[in-house]
Amino acid sequence: MKVLQVNKYHYLRGGAERVFLNTMELLSSHGHEVIPFCTRYHKNLPSEYDKYFADAPEIREQSFGGKIKAIPRFFRNSDAARKLDKLLTDTKPDIAHLHNIFNGLSMSILPVFAKHGVPVVWTLHDCRMACPTPDWMKYGQKCENCRKSLFLNCIRHRCYDNNASISLFSMLEMIHKDFLFNYDKYISRYIFLSREYQRIISMHRPYFNSKGLILHNFTPIPDIEENTGDYLLYFGRVTKEKGVKTILEAAGKMPSVKIKIAGTGDMTEHIQQHAPSNVEALGFLNGEPLTKAVGEAKAVLVPSESMDNNPMSIIEANMLARPAIGTRIGGIPEIIVPGKTGWLIDVGDADALASCMEEAWNMPEAEYAAMRESCREFAMENFSPESHYKRLMEIYEAAIASSKK
Repeated sequence: MKVLQVNKYHYLRGGAERVFLNTMELLSSHGHEVIPFCTRYHKNLPSEYDKYFADAPEIREQSFGGKIKAIPRFFRNSDAARKLDKLLTDTKPDIAHLHNIFNGLSMSILPVFAKHGVPVVWTLHDCRMACPTPDWMKYGQKCENCRKSLFLNCIRHRCYDNNASISLFSMLEMIHKDFLFNYDKYISRYIFLSREYQRIISMHRPYFNSKGLILHNFTPIPDIEENTGDYLLYFGRVTKEKGVKTILEAAGKMPSVKIKIAGTGDMTEHIQQHAPSNVEALGFLNGEPLTKAVGEAKAVLVPSESMDNNPMSIIEANMLARPAIGTRIGGIPEIIVPGKTGWLIDVGDADALASCMEEAWNMPEAEYAAMRESCREFAMENFSPESHYKRLMEIYEAAIASSKK
């Protein structure tokens, strides 16, 4: 099968990109021809298809004048449509699998697939089918205000990264795709990564349910590290909405528990200056160094305060036989089995986090070994590459078959 994988970025930027890149590797390993279509960006990984990549200026990196000029591309990126048309003519894929196309490729690429008769499957990595922001949050709290305000609250409250221009453009993009562009007619299947996100998006888009199904993320199967380190690990974006402030507060309550933080973000400097002595900042880790850090941790910390969908941090930790401490928000409760593969706490509850950290730290060896075994079994059952591949092929084949009717 010849599969087009579509995403704004062609490098490891976040969770959506990790899934995008993992999916390409998974399909290639099974003998499929995989073709990426993305925007041009200086951090992109090399690709033989990058001559087809579309121009799409990064709004955050533009001057005020550049931002004004970029507005039309939020609604119709003519370069993306033109480049995609050429790519489809030259490669003739059997199916297209979309990931994150917002704020870059735009909805303008969808009619191009229809023109060439290419069925489209779309993995919904975030809430942007129901909210101008990726996580349905405002001021760190879950928010549904835009359901009643035509998304105007997004610019009023600067909901997207507290950035006025990005919030404005994202609001306008939502209005465009909701009222001026019938994108649903171009999509064969929607893939939800969690039941919670299916519930949220379907409240706004009930018609998605007839085409929607749930398929969790997956991760490659690494060797299990038998040596358990003397630390708990957080890895990911070092930001308040990911619960880093709560980690620091809990660490202060448990000075005997060593904590390592791997990643960078707007709280990096705060950690360097104000973290308790039992917290060590590792900086950005990726690849083998990150796998080693996760595989040797006693447990991983995922005290997110945002609507995380299907966090790769929990999936990767479980596959390495490591339990997770996570919050009851978004899709996190769906992939942590309390007492078996980890612990669940309320959002922002530093006392509960400290208590779970202490329990993980002092867990008897036999009990901890049983939990590790449960984590690995849960991961193999729910997040293995082979089970994901089998289900993905069923989705692709159903989409292709329905397009021929």
